[in-house]
Amino acid sequence: EPGGHISLKAPFKTPDDGNEYMWVDVIEWNSSQILGLLKNEPFNIPDLKGGSSVSIDQSQVFDYIRYYGDGRSVGNETGELIMKYEIQTRSYNQYQD
Repeated sequence: EPGGHISLKAPFKTPDDGNEYMWVDVIEWNSSQILGLLKNEPFNIPDLKGGSSVSIDQSQVFDYIRYYGDGRSVGNETGELIMKYEIQTRSYNQYQD
């Protein structure tokens, strides 16, 4: 749809054999291979920079956001979970002081 696009969240390996989850703006999606531009600036991956062209496999996709041309969006389940956690933590901390 004109003006719309899809962003996907996927893990990227860190030098200490962990994972750093970052968002990728999809440019091309062929079968299970996805080519896109990295939206985040990595914290623990020195050889990777925000805006870099990256390739991920569809099986690695952890979350998605579909942006529509009219400004609506769907997805971002991890963002909703993080927001709920932060609200609960703030509420809990308020009563601990």
